[in-house]
Amino acid sequence: MAIAGAFRTGHFDPGAFNYPALFMLTVAAVMHLPTIGERLLHKITPFHFSPLLSDEVTTATYTLTARGLSAAAGIASVWIVFRLGLRLFDRAAAVAGASLLALAFLHVRDSHYGVTDVPMSFMVLVAVLCAVRLSQSGARKDLVLAGIAAGLAASTKYNGGLVALPVLFAVFVNPATKSLGARVADAAIAAALMVAAFLCASPYTVIEFRRFWNDFFSDAMHLSGGHGIDLGRGWIYHANTTLRYGVGTPLLVSGAAGMLLLLWRDVRKGVLVALFPAAYYGLLGSGHTVFTRHMIPVVPFLCLAAGYFLAESASWLAALIRRPAWRAALTAAAVALVLWPSARSAVMFDSLLARDDSRLITRRWIEQRFPAGTTIAQIAPDGGVVFWHDASEVAYTTIVDLSHTGARPAVVIVQSSPLQPPLDYMGEVEAVLKAEYSLAFVQHVVTADPANVYDLQDEFYLPLTGFRHIERPGPNLDVYVLTSR
Repeated sequence: MAIAGAFRTGHFDPGAFNYPALFMLTVAAVMHLPTIGERLLHKITPFHFSPLLSDEVTTATYTLTARGLSAAAGIASVWIVFRLGLRLFDRAAAVAGASLLALAFLHVRDSHYGVTDVPMSFMVLVAVLCAVRLSQSGARKDLVLAGIAAGLAASTKYNGGLVALPVLFAVFVNPATKSLGARVADAAIAAALMVAAFLCASPYTVIEFRRFWNDFFSDAMHLSGGHGIDLGRGWIYHANTTLRYGVGTPLLVSGAAGMLLLLWRDVRKGVLVALFPAAYYGLLGSGHTVFTRHMIPVVPFLCLAAGYFLAESASWLAALIRRPAWRAALTAAAVALVLWPSARSAVMFDSLLARDDSRLITRRWIEQRFPAGTTIAQIAPDGGVVFWHDASEVAYTTIVDLSHTGARPAVVIVQSSPLQPPLDYMGEVEAVLKAEYSLAFVQHVVTADPANVYDLQDEFYLPLTGFRHIERPGPNLDVYVLTSR
């Protein structure tokens, strides 16, 4: 949000290069549209009116804009999967693949949030669609579009640059009557366009190359080294947990079977579908940082391949029972069965997410009772704190630990959650609370249940599956007040 805000005011050096700039630029550009519309109204209307928009833009405005763009990218991705299915297979497989993505839980979950993963996945799909068109036509227009789309995917999130692999593959397998030298030249054109598109959207990666390289290298080391709790290497974790629960075992198995079937029947189509997700999975699974959101770009390709597998299976079964007209109905039934675990998680997640988070409820209770300047200790990991010194909050003095010397904080907020083990120093904290504080407010919203599988490294307070004994998002919170008050 800070980078998008700087872009909106004309300061285009992002200052940090953990992410490329395109998504933040898009947020800033969309934030400008209402102002441009108002100026246009002033020019074309025959009367004057007061400004419709406030000059003050809040963090909430940027957040909602980013979330709206992410949601739009998620919805548009369903349409792109449908178009890919039509190009590669037939209408039944295309509808099946798009339907699977529309309710694939991991993709649905993160389409709510204003971060880069879903927009990058959308740009990757656009680039792959252009690559498929290129593989079928060999046209220069499709070559240009594929190179530009691949560059924009990389400029949304760096690892989106792996989509260059299917683009380059399409250059060498398309039906155009070209020599090997001409195809090499086309590959160079595609690569040059990709680099140009990337730099147009993220020019400061060259202007401030040293800072860019340091941040990029730091992120690469972070991926390799891990984040918080060690859950093992990503190749195993993402298959056994992220994708297994993020889309459901039936969809995961159907997607893998569809890719293998397609590779066996038509190598060219199989490689176009499988090359990006396989390379991406190999790269992102190589480290010990295993955020579940890292697998979002794999999900649309699993859905596309699963749609193909289910449509072909339905066709085989319809032929076996001599009812070819039943193919569409059998495909729909298979999609419904495969989607059930993922669709259930999506419904449960959305119903809980619509409720106020326990941290918001606790914050309101404190703000109604304690004036600005009150000292508050927050006993919680960063993801669980109630106050972040945001402009929308009462200006409290907050600390993250309970001091054992000097004046005690007036309020202590203690977090607990099945997501995280107790903090090492909780025994000492509990002794101080028992001796000097009284429990004033309780917000217990979740009970540990083995059926709930959490995104542990990203500290995500709603699970991937299960959703049992959960009242609302957020951790359990206890608020203690100093007895002497």
